[in-house]
Amino acid sequence: MKETICAIILTKNEDIHLSRVLSQLSKVMDNILIIDSGSTDQTYDIAKKYKCEFIFNKWKNHATQFNFGINYLKNKYTWIIRVDADEYFDDIGKLVQLVNRIKNGEYKIINGISFYRRIHFLGYRIRHGGVFPISVIRLFRSHYGMCENRWMDEHIVVSGKIIHEDLTIIDDNKMGFEFWLNKHIGYAKREAIEMLFIKYDHTNKHEKFKNNFESYKKRLIKENYYSKLPLFFRPVLYFSYRYFICLGFLDGRMGFLYHFFHALWYRLVVDLFIFRVELLYKKKQSNIKKVIKEVLGIDA
Repeated sequence: MKETICAIILTKNEDIHLSRVLSQLSKVMDNILIIDSGSTDQTYDIAKKYKCEFIFNKWKNHATQFNFGINYLKNKYTWIIRVDADEYFDDIGKLVQLVNRIKNGEYKIINGISFYRRIHFLGYRIRHGGVFPISVIRLFRSHYGMCENRWMDEHIVVSGKIIHEDLTIIDDNKMGFEFWLNKHIGYAKREAIEMLFIKYDHTNKHEKFKNNFESYKKRLIKENYYSKLPLFFRPVLYFSYRYFICLGFLDGRMGFLYHFFHALWYRLVVDLFIFRVELLYKKKQSNIKKVIKEVLGIDA
């Protein structure tokens, strides 16, 4: 059977980014599936310009939205690639070569492929602080991969053999700093839920995740060590680790801003949400999910 590939992109008001990534993917994919959660800008028009399949699905979190796409596609395409709307590939030629090798049958015993992921912050490439190179699984056989059912820090898990290819996907959001702050407040709520679920043993665990050793190691550190450190103190330690031990300061002023907001400010906001939930939980002695809904406004 011929190997086919479909890309999944999750969107909501992504017209500032969408043409950039679709101009690349449209050259090489058999199909592109856009799963939208209520865009009111030109996202739909851009998707149709590039002849993407466009469907709506109500948003809960990234994991449920992406798994909805996997289930929708898995009997239609052999391979699925996950790309975020604000990402693009640094070398489309390498992606074309990889897809051609897949279609020529050179990956018959492979079920998953990881790439490098590179982060740009406010247009500046972040080179230090432990954020590059990071390996992420983004391409997988449709019947062998899924997204972890987590509120935050979700990864693709794949059954079977995984290899790494020298291909870099770039995370470069163009929405501006206020958007970044607001988005990360939303992320912080989801991260707080994830940390609370770790503490109260509601987190789904996947042994298959060990296939990606780098991410699995970070997950173990987060669950077994970081989650047990005191609130509001652990973000200071984490920032110090990223900025000093991992040489984040080598990126100069923008490096400081990125690590300050991503490693310290963001983690402090997460801990503040956890603190508020646990205060009410101790007072009411209610179900933790009900308290999360009352404090964070999210039906966990």
